[in-house]
Amino acid sequence: MKKFLVSALLLIALSLPMVLSATNYADIDPNSLPVFTGSMNDPEIRIVYQKDGYVYVVHNGHLYIYKIPNS
Repeated sequence: MKKFLVSALLLIALSLPMVLSATNYADIDPNSLPVFTGSMNDPEIRIVYQKDGYVYVVHNGHLYIYKIPNS
C-alpha cells in the first residue's frame, strides 16, 4: 500500500507542471494580443487555437493573433 501511495504521489508531482502551464486560449480576448504581421510560412510558428476570423499563433515563445483576411 505504501508503494502504491508513493508512486501515485510521484505521478501527480510529475504531471503538475503540465497542468499548471496549460492555457485555455478560448478565454483570451483577441483584442488584448499583438497582431502577428510575419509570414505564416515561418517554420517557427505554431498555431495553438483557431476561431472565426482569427488564429492564435506562438512565435519565439510569444502569443500573437493573426487575423485571417476576407473573413
